[in-house]
Amino acid sequence: MVIECRYPHITIDCDTVDGNALGIVSKVSEALEEAGVSEEEVLEYQRDALAGDYDRTLQASLRMVSFR
Repeated sequence: MVIECRYPHITIDCDTVDGNALGIVSKVSEALEEAGVSEEEVLEYQRDALAGDYDRTLQASLRMVSFR
């Protein structure tokens, strides 16, 4: 399964992310804000990422940014 990334130019280093769901959402949200993504879109991402289980958090995050 290939997940299309909305902002592939925004890259997050996996070594700098706390592995829990809130840590991931926080890091992705911060990166989106720093890149100038609208507050509305960041909030939409957060709602989606936190609306389910850990797998949903990962999928929502991978749809938004790149990880290395």
